Amino acid sequence: MQPLEEAMELTLTRPAQVTPALSGVSAVILDVASRASLLPLSRHRAIHQFPVFGRPLLGCIIQALTAAGVDRVAFASGAPPPLDPSSWDSPGMLVRLVRECSESGSAGVLRELDEWLEQRTCLVLTADVFVTAEDLGRLIQTHLERNAWITALVAGESQPGLEGARVDPDGRVLGFYGLHASRERRQQLKPLGVYAVSPAARRAIPESGYYDLREQLVPALLQSQAEVFACLASLGAHRLNTLADYRALFRQAYTSIELGSLDLGRFLGPTYKAVAPGVWSEGRESIADDVHIVGPVVLGRDCCLEPGAQLVGPVALEAGCTVHSGALVRDTIIWEGASVGRDARVVGCLLAPGVVVPPKSYELFKVVPGEPHPADLPHYLAWEAPLTHVPAPFGASTRRYLLYLASKRAMDLALAGFGLLACVPVWVVIALAIKLDSTGPVLYRQRRCGLGGREFQMLKFRTMRVGADAEQAMLATRNDVDGPVFKIQHDPRVTRVGKLLRKTSLDELPQLVNVLVGHMSLVGPRPLVMEEMRFPKRWRDARLTVKPGMTGLWQVEGRGGKAFHYWVSNDLAYVESRSLRLDLRILLHTFTTIFTAGRRNGLSARTQLRTPPRAPD
Repeated sequence: MQPLEEAMELTLTRPAQVTPALSGVSAVILDVASRASLLPLSRHRAIHQFPVFGRPLLGCIIQALTAAGVDRVAFASGAPPPLDPSSWDSPGMLVRLVRECSESGSAGVLRELDEWLEQRTCLVLTADVFVTAEDLGRLIQTHLERNAWITALVAGESQPGLEGARVDPDGRVLGFYGLHASRERRQQLKPLGVYAVSPAARRAIPESGYYDLREQLVPALLQSQAEVFACLASLGAHRLNTLADYRALFRQAYTSIELGSLDLGRFLGPTYKAVAPGVWSEGRESIADDVHIVGPVVLGRDCCLEPGAQLVGPVALEAGCTVHSGALVRDTIIWEGASVGRDARVVGCLLAPGVVVPPKSYELFKVVPGEPHPADLPHYLAWEAPLTHVPAPFGASTRRYLLYLASKRAMDLALAGFGLLACVPVWVVIALAIKLDSTGPVLYRQRRCGLGGREFQMLKFRTMRVGADAEQAMLATRNDVDGPVFKIQHDPRVTRVGKLLRKTSLDELPQLVNVLVGHMSLVGPRPLVMEEMRFPKRWRDARLTVKPGMTGLWQVEGRGGKAFHYWVSNDLAYVESRSLRLDLRILLHTFTTIFTAGRRNGLSARTQLRTPPRAPD
């Protein structure tokens, strides 16, 4: 495994006010990848660059760490350094930008940075969380007082209903409940992606392989009876999982300003100046005399407010935005280069970069994305309240995407139908061989996750002895894959005929039925059970946006058992770059692999496709 490659290290030298609880604490910020739930805005920029009242989210995190007394921060990313560290306004902070060269997982990053962290307790944060210095101080204080191995910062969520039914996974009713509000003691908590990790916990991380902090390290510590605690965050902490979260953060910041707990001028830093009561600008603004403004309003550089424009806070405009005469903008975030037409009304919206709102139009509680990317179409169709997302009229790129889906389905039906008819003699021979070799059914059925996470019954020729699923727990220590998927190179449960079927991939032939029914496609990520997709979250969410396939990029590139992070990279690369041409190439290579009984030349995702960068959860 390649180590983390240092990109930049510098010290910002102005004196800082240090909180005693956090003195001597280092922090590691983990980059996060684009999420489908944050489209279309996440297509324009990384999540850590989402603006919060004119300040990038990563800058907000650095500012909170500095105010809390953290003196050393490492930002680990699979991409080049995202921001100029000098713009973070973080006095006294040693900032280290590192570029991760391997898919090591969120805990694996700590392993690679162990020497830099020394024997300090460290904070681990994902770069998609907005957190206050008070929450960070409380987290570390709780961690040290309880002598914990790991302490997680969690947020309280809305409680479940007072009335409801309890059912098992098969839908069998286990009982009903009805509680009075005075007896309600339940509390739902969700992790915010912020952890305090002791040196002892870091020593429990394996020396190599993919390792996730929340899904692997914490369960391992709990199994060994180590102390792991949770610390409840304030209402000001948010994690940006959805666009609704982003807007909720915007509203929460506004509430904090109204209550006086947040000084917006100090929060924005020295690059912004107050140009009127409740109005801050980055400079070179053009504001007409008869503009009506009710703060708080933040204007980026070169913003233009024409005569008669009305802005009712909270409103944040990035650089180069224009609000034309007579337009009303209220409770809205507008990204760079967007404009609101004459006499238009924009209320409760998120405007993507470069969007032009037509004159006299009404945009209410929407994300206005501009021309949608064709691959975003399924997400537009799935969007729900409280933000109603309305894409622009479908363009040529979207029509090409729809044509791809239709062509892919037609190819699936044609090839799967032909394959079923042509392989009938092969089916008969395989069925006889399975029956003669071992007792049990010819076909193996298992519920797997398809498009959108919907389960279906996947079919395969049985290659293991009966009861093999029950033996998996006893073989867990022999797992050859370093992620959540269970895979053994020389599995003792496989029958003699099963070894031949697996080597030639003939055990997958019954899935042609799944393809004809529409549960699967010929090409796509392999179908898995949900338990095998626990982490990383971005991998699970991405692969569930497409139909699973009989074969895929991982099968032709990773056949033979490469490390788990290659599986993740290949699946993400296919989802990002899928096309009919790529599907045909994968099919051709699969046939070549089958007929050569496993000998292959490889179809490199690194040379054929653009592979997304790592982003641990």
